[in-house]
Amino acid sequence: MIDNLRRFPDLNLCFDALVQPRHLAVLDRLTDIIPDMAVVIDHAAKPVIANGQAAGPEWETGMARLAEKPQIFCKLSGIATEQGPGWKADTLQGVTDHLLTTFGPRRVMWGSDWPVLELVGSYTQWFEAAQQMLSGVSEEDRSWVMGRTATEFYRL
Repeated sequence: MIDNLRRFPDLNLCFDALVQPRHLAVLDRLTDIIPDMAVVIDHAAKPVIANGQAAGPEWETGMARLAEKPQIFCKLSGIATEQGPGWKADTLQGVTDHLLTTFGPRRVMWGSDWPVLELVGSYTQWFEAAQQMLSGVSEEDRSWVMGRTATEFYRL
C-alpha cells in the first residue's frame, strides 16, 4: 500500500484520510515517509465529543502535530454527527477553534457530511452552525474555510 501512496505526488493526487484520534500518530508517520503527498484529514479526525464532552488531549496534540506539516489540511465536517443528537454550534466551537488555531483558515475546509448529517440534523442547520462558529474570523478567512481552501487543495 505504501508503494501505491508514494505515487500520489507524481500523479498529482490528494489523499483524503478518514481517521480517528487513535490513527493520528500513524498518519504522522505516513506523512514523514511521503512528505510530498497532499493530505486532508476528513471530519476533523472524528474527535470523541459525544454528548458534549471535550475532544481530549490525544486529539488536540495529534492534530496540532499534524498541523505543523504544510502539506496537511483538515475538513471542518462530521463533528455534528460525532457529537450526536442535540448538538449545537456552541458545543462544537472548541473543535472549530482548535482547527483554525493550529491549521489556519487557509488549510481548513468546510464540508457538509451530507447525507450522513441527516442522522442528527439538516444541511441548513450545519451550514448555519458553521457560520456561527466562524463569526469570530475575518470575512476573508471565512471565505477560505467555506470554499477557497477546497478549491486550491483539490485544484478545482
